[in-house]
Amino acid sequence: MDAESTPSPLFKGFYEMLVESVRDYKGDFKEVVKLTPEIFKLFTNLLEDPLVPASGKPIINAAIAYFVAPFDALPEEVYGPVGYLDDLFLATWALKKLEEIVGYAVLENNWEGEEELSTVIDEVHRRTKAVISEVEEDILDYVGLR
Repeated sequence: MDAESTPSPLFKGFYEMLVESVRDYKGDFKEVVKLTPEIFKLFTNLLEDPLVPASGKPIINAAIAYFVAPFDALPEEVYGPVGYLDDLFLATWALKKLEEIVGYAVLENNWEGEEELSTVIDEVHRRTKAVISEVEEDILDYVGLR
């Protein structure tokens, strides 16, 4: 996929808002937080990929829905960009589940970030899980993935 592409028109505005909200972020977990737009875009790409079977769509939809949910475990309205940590936890959890369904190659083919996707998934999951461990099950329950 073209590294300069944007998600489908349905998601473009939200993606652009994510880019803008993390662009100048220099706080805690900045390396993780700055990956938010590209991880969101990965899900929008996967949603449109014909290689993703119907069994993977609910996981993708749950991750996208959690990104846009205004009242999640760490609301961005309250915490600013660091509020994306719970979204990123769920996203990487979902990517691990999707890998079991579609294989790593499908995920990698839809990834437009510069970093190695497997490293991103593992590192972001590890760092975000440490922050949200007390509400991990609540997050999974909220989107129906537990």
